[in-house]
Amino acid sequence: MVDRRIVLEHVSGKLAGCYSICGLVSAAPKPLPEYNPEVDMQDHVGPVCLVAVKRSYVLYREIITPNLAAKEFDRRQV
Repeated sequence: MVDRRIVLEHVSGKLAGCYSICGLVSAAPKPLPEYNPEVDMQDHVGPVCLVAVKRSYVLYREIITPNLAAKEFDRRQV
């Protein structure tokens, strides 16, 4: 059996749109987590979620959560 790569899809930050290989499944905890709340993405730390398990790789994608505290309330919405 082929040892799959663990691949991370970056959605934000300086690597947005890029994929990076983080390691091999044989070195990862068993079973593979579906969600990981803190992953180092070089310029920030964020959550990732398991997206797909393919023949040669396992894909995780960064989760972007909206920052609702940063938004101002628009008075026109009243």
